[in-house]
Amino acid sequence: MAERPPPMIIDGDVAKFSELSKDASVLIDFWAPWCQPCKAVEAQLEILHKKYPYLAILRVNVDDNAKFANEYYVKNLPTLIWAKKGEVPQAITGFHTADAIAKKMGI
Repeated sequence: MAERPPPMIIDGDVAKFSELSKDASVLIDFWAPWCQPCKAVEAQLEILHKKYPYLAILRVNVDDNAKFANEYYVKNLPTLIWAKKGEVPQAITGFHTADAIAKKMGI
């Protein structure tokens, strides 16, 4: 039986996403340091992480990773992408509470 990945919220890029997504579904948080709603979502991701400790959350700064953001058609911030293994990625934009994120993503 495969071992569960360790709990994590990490900053990363497309290479880190490729690494993480080999073994688990990943919630990608596309954000920018100048984005005020992104800061509010960050706090909600901490709550989400506490409720679902084995959820891999990858925070991607769009200023540093524009090409990766463009691959997911990120036009507004924050954008959360639920990249669930074997399924079409789902996206939500703007501020949402931890519970709303979990519900909308089917976590």
